[in-house]
Amino acid sequence: MTTDRRRLLRLTLYPALQAMAIMPLRALAALPVLSTALRLALAPADAQQALLAAVAQLPATHPRRRRYRLAIPFGAPLFPPDYLLQAAPGQQADAGLDTWLALPPNQRRHDVLLLPDEDYYWREPGDTDGEYSAQSIVHLAADREAGTALSIVQAHARRRRGKSFHLLGRTGPGRYWNITPTTPSSAAAATLAADLAQWLPAMRQGA
Repeated sequence: MTTDRRRLLRLTLYPALQAMAIMPLRALAALPVLSTALRLALAPADAQQALLAAVAQLPATHPRRRRYRLAIPFGAPLFPPDYLLQAAPGQQADAGLDTWLALPPNQRRHDVLLLPDEDYYWREPGDTDGEYSAQSIVHLAADREAGTALSIVQAHARRRRGKSFHLLGRTGPGRYWNITPTTPSSAAAATLAADLAQWLPAMRQGA
């Protein structure tokens, strides 16, 4: 098993077993739209390449480098299969994710998954409820007016709220991070949308 494959399993399988929360999304008219919709004056295939290049070119010292560590195009070997993006057993299914998963692969073929470092959590401005982490799927759909309509869905949303003592911890008794599933963060989605608007050419915001 390659290093990248092991990394993907750590980033996707473990959070899926823990639990997962997904943010509603709209692709075209089928999915719920984000309040800050983005439109890009490029074809979806070109928009995908521009997004992959923008993330790949982030310097190691860039404040977003750990937040967007990997950008994986839909259909690539490292893009997780649908069952790893579904709600864990016993969890309430998310309508937005279910709708996205129901799209045929040819309508998802330009999408990009953004993965943070597995141990990286952050705080959004004004957020006092611990630190946050999530994966993001950027959905790129053909748009007659502007080339590509861009929307975002968050997966494996989690909160880290300090440490507490656990007798039966992973490596024995000790203090461990309190990490729990949470609802997706609209602030994190807005930050990503703002980053994309800054990095991608010919991007504009609008309903």
